[in-house]
Amino acid sequence: MPGVGANITWNPTSNFKILTNDYYGTDAAGLPQRKRFHSDNSLVVRYFNNPQSKGITKMAFTLTGDIGFEKGGGVNGFKDDPIKGPPQRTNKDWDFQRRSRGYFELFRSTVEMNNEKD
Repeated sequence: MPGVGANITWNPTSNFKILTNDYYGTDAAGLPQRKRFHSDNSLVVRYFNNPQSKGITKMAFTLTGDIGFEKGGGVNGFKDDPIKGPPQRTNKDWDFQRRSRGYFELFRSTVEMNNEKD
């Protein structure tokens, strides 16, 4: 089975966006019984926008959460199984970024925090 993916984006204003990118399918070479699911989900908020400012012109933050797993072909997603063994090939993480831009794009700064678990 080939993979299938989708993106859904809701952007009601230029300062607010929610989106999800999702995928399900087989993409492990030689293991057609192994299926993969992955979902990236983000919230983007611009809380300052003043292009005429002589200092900081824009400020925004992004909060992203990812989750995914592979199951079948020797791996078992998130759950232990007495025959297939412990969970393998999973990911769960979150990421927070705050970004600023300065006058005429002379400077940019990014602050990032994340919690990756593989």
